[in-house]
Amino acid sequence: MAIELRGTNHQLPPTAKDSFVQQVAEVFSDIEIVNIASHTGNFALLDEDAATSERRLAHRYFRWASNLNAQSVRIWPGWISAQDAEPQHWDRAARHLRWCANAARDLGVKVAIEMHHGTLAESSHGANRLLDTVDHEAIGLILDPANLLQTPEPFGASAIACLLYTSDAADERSSVDLGGRRII
Repeated sequence: MAIELRGTNHQLPPTAKDSFVQQVAEVFSDIEIVNIASHTGNFALLDEDAATSERRLAHRYFRWASNLNAQSVRIWPGWISAQDAEPQHWDRAARHLRWCANAARDLGVKVAIEMHHGTLAESSHGANRLLDTVDHEAIGLILDPANLLQTPEPFGASAIACLLYTSDAADERSSVDLGGRRII
């Protein structure tokens, strides 16, 4: 059995003390934690001071993920629709995501970008653009089909084929390469 922890006040709040994280580790000692779904990031829309603060918070979650033997931490690239984003949004998000990928790799975890409506990664085009720009082995995608149903990009047969393929990978708790892109 494997679970995803939410990085919210209900499960793993960003203000948690390390002693609380140790308690979480003890409670879930027999259950694999595959991802911590933090609400950290939104780099595309932040100024440098706010982005630095979010990077510190991301680093805290990476450290906790490492201590919990979790595979990844969700980081939001930016809550702006890919179709509405300007070049500076993409550049800013990629620069900070690359920093996060380096920090995550150093702690033995990965950055997980959730494909979600209303973000830079709301479509395969947007997600691929981010992955190509960041170009780092410690970053991948969370493919959540319910989110994709709410995006402006058509959800067609190729997405269904990806879902069928990735469901096998999820059973094996591994990443899978789809057209050169890792799905975590």
